[in-house]
Amino acid sequence: MNKDKRIMILSVVVVSLVMVTATSGCVDSVENVLKNLFGSIGNVFGMEVVKPSRVTDSVGVTNPVIIENAWTLPNNEVLPDSNVKFMMEISNLDDDPDKKVKNLFVDLFDATVFKASKNPGDFCNIAPNKCLPNDCSKNNKCTMSMGSTKQVRFDIWSPSSKEIAKVYTKGTLNYLLRYDYNGSTNYEILVVNYDEILRRQQEAKALSASLQDTRGGGPIKIDVELRTPYVVAGSPKNPDKSQTAYFVFKLRNAGAGSLSSCTNKDGKSINNAICMGKFKIKFPDGLGHVSEHDPVFSCSGGVCTNSEDVIQLFRGETQPFTFKIEDVNNLPGGVPYRSFFINADVQYSYELRGSVQLNVNPNLA
Repeated sequence: MNKDKRIMILSVVVVSLVMVTATSGCVDSVENVLKNLFGSIGNVFGMEVVKPSRVTDSVGVTNPVIIENAWTLPNNEVLPDSNVKFMMEISNLDDDPDKKVKNLFVDLFDATVFKASKNPGDFCNIAPNKCLPNDCSKNNKCTMSMGSTKQVRFDIWSPSSKEIAKVYTKGTLNYLLRYDYNGSTNYEILVVNYDEILRRQQEAKALSASLQDTRGGGPIKIDVELRTPYVVAGSPKNPDKSQTAYFVFKLRNAGAGSLSSCTNKDGKSINNAICMGKFKIKFPDGLGHVSEHDPVFSCSGGVCTNSEDVIQLFRGETQPFTFKIEDVNNLPGGVPYRSFFINADVQYSYELRGSVQLNVNPNLA
């Protein structure tokens, strides 16, 4: 198919789409129809000569804390009225010596028929504050450095024969591990002077730049997107003004567990959430001012924080949060182009859960 035929077919398609849009009662401009066809990315000035690429890297470990093993002694089956040791081996797999896992604790939150002591009716479910580990409890939280390992032990008792009516009983020890951690992302953007684009168009020379998107360790990742591949500084109508830049941020759970709960502004506990004031985005000096942002955030001095409410994850991710940088600052002194880094940081509590099966057999010899 020659070039003229392709142009004619494309024109027919565009006109048809415009006619369909008009006759369907949805009034839309040809510009928006074209934008839907080719994407807003096609509206960026100078794309034929400005060709940035983006490299996404992850540093650190996604799951810095793991439960290496969880077991009981005796294992599998136990006699009534006998002492049971429930043990966990916890490891910090982080590879950053400057980072620490903080406020770590383990909890036996549902031990079914097992008890805190030999006393009748002293079940862990009824008296959970008595079924505490020898280390890393809610009242004695731990800090774990890179490469460290801890063994945590619960001393509990199986129920008496009377308490289980001398019936073989299947029991489950349900536990959770919770710790505090923080994640970060450095996102590089390219700002190109309008005159530099004209110069490269005149010389037919492309501007290539490799931009970095580096995500730190931890299970909660911060994804960032600039709606255009780069930002144009200055314009022929007003050299001191620049195009508007739109950024979208999203939190994503890439780990083996889930976020803990937070209290919202109404005092209600919200599961799987980032607490108020714990997600911060810092836009660099010299880029411009944040003119619009998601209502969950408040912005001052180039720093935006979720100060209005908690941020909840659904199916492993948050909703997208949009920020508008209006009138991006012109590059000073004839600088042709410059890269900037946006830094985002999130602090959170994370938990892992598991269980161990342990049955009570009154018929054991």
